[in-house]
Amino acid sequence: MDTAHVAEGSRVLITAPAGGAGHLAVQIAKASGASVIGMTVPDAEGHVRSLGADEVIDYTTTEFAGRLFVEADRLGLTALATLVTAGKLRRTIAATCPLEHAGEAQSYRAISGKVVLTL
Repeated sequence: MDTAHVAEGSRVLITAPAGGAGHLAVQIAKASGASVIGMTVPDAEGHVRSLGADEVIDYTTTEFAGRLFVEADRLGLTALATLVTAGKLRRTIAATCPLEHAGEAQSYRAISGKVVLTL
């Protein structure tokens, strides 16, 4: 948040906002007071809005350019830990698979969340 200068009044574009890292990024940006724009497919719009996105853009019909760079820093990681402790950051698990089926899990394409391997 410090590194990316995300604060109240910022506008943040998040690509793949329903994915494993993206669904967390939406919540982090919202917790920082930013307005969030998520670029995703129409099937994921409801989920992305439920995470807090203010706008959702269908990337299959809308062209966009640009890159977002984020680097880890102590202050940022401490802020993330605070969000987790306060219950303001929730992860979405799309499916679980036993470790012995890791190959099959690799081909699973989740619209929202992560695929978790269990031991």
